[in-house]
Amino acid sequence: MKPISQKKYLKALAVVQAYHEQIGLTTVAPSVHKYKALEELKAGDSVESIHVHSASSLTLNKVYPIHRIKPSYNSRFRFSIFDDNGKEKFYFSDNGHFKALK
Repeated sequence: MKPISQKKYLKALAVVQAYHEQIGLTTVAPSVHKYKALEELKAGDSVESIHVHSASSLTLNKVYPIHRIKPSYNSRFRFSIFDDNGKEKFYFSDNGHFKALK
C-alpha cells in the first residue's frame, strides 16, 4: 500500500469528522497543541474541547480562553469559558471534555 501525504490525511479526516457531526457522532481528532493538567489552570489560560455532545454549544477541537476560576470543594475548582453562543459556562477542573493548553 502506498503511503499518503499528511495533506491528504487531514483532508480525509475533515470529511470523516463532517460526516460524524452530520449523524450526531463526535470523534477526537489529533491536535497540534501541547497540554498540561487541568488542575494547573489559571485565568488567562486556554482549554481545548476534546469531546462534545451533539447538543453542545461548543466546537470540537476549538480553543476557548478561560474567563474565570472559582474555588470549590474536595481540591476541585470550577473554570468558566464563553461557549459558541457567547454564554458563560462553568465546568469542574476534572471534566474530561477539555485539555488545558501549555
